[in-house]
Amino acid sequence: MKQTTTKEKLSRNKPITDNKAVYAVNHFCFADTPIMGRITPKQSYILSGRQRLGFSDWLYFILNGAIFVDRKDKKDMAAVKQAMTAYLNKGRSIIVFPEGTWNLTENQLMMPMKWGIIDVVKETGAQIIPTALDYDREKKKCFVRFGVGK
Repeated sequence: MKQTTTKEKLSRNKPITDNKAVYAVNHFCFADTPIMGRITPKQSYILSGRQRLGFSDWLYFILNGAIFVDRKDKKDMAAVKQAMTAYLNKGRSIIVFPEGTWNLTENQLMMPMKWGIIDVVKETGAQIIPTALDYDREKKKCFVRFGVGK
């Protein structure tokens, strides 16, 4: 029997869709990236740490648009900030997981964030859209909340 996960928006607030945006999302599991790719109002590039990927994961990132970063290399991180700036200046949007990795600790609300997106947003005038994903494993649902004003 095939199991599916459904998504449900909790918030009536909607992101401004006609502006370039950086979606700053909590990172809980492997499904975060495809869910965000599906619910953003227009195609958004994914900022992803360089890592070993299986073929299907690699193909997903390449086909959907990804910016890969080596989080341990300061020169690479600076180059990626320039790439993000270029994408945003072309009117595109980017999905970022500022914690940089999965947060699997229920007691830790937020892990230390990577703050480079602040510099990029200041330079490009893009909108930051804080986005929270929450999973109900029993009901197989993902709840999404955009933290945008009314």
